[in-house]
Amino acid sequence: MSSHPLHTHIARELKTLRQARGISVHQMARRLRVDRKAVYQVEDASRSREFHLQTIINYAEALGADLHIEFREKQDERVAAMEGK
Repeated sequence: MSSHPLHTHIARELKTLRQARGISVHQMARRLRVDRKAVYQVEDASRSREFHLQTIINYAEALGADLHIEFREKQDERVAAMEGK
């Protein structure tokens, strides 16, 4: 079973941000008060998983980053609405 594209994107973003900040997996685990295995599991984009929102919030806080969530209509629905369908 493959990961949902959003899960894959989030995992990659979290790992990229951590690495850009120069924070090791060990340091991140200490900041989150989890073991290193938990950090690897969250950042492994190849695994199928569900993220809890709190996990993402905790990561953002531990990295000193702001978290923004945006909801948008799907592209095909916007085109149909503009065409009056």
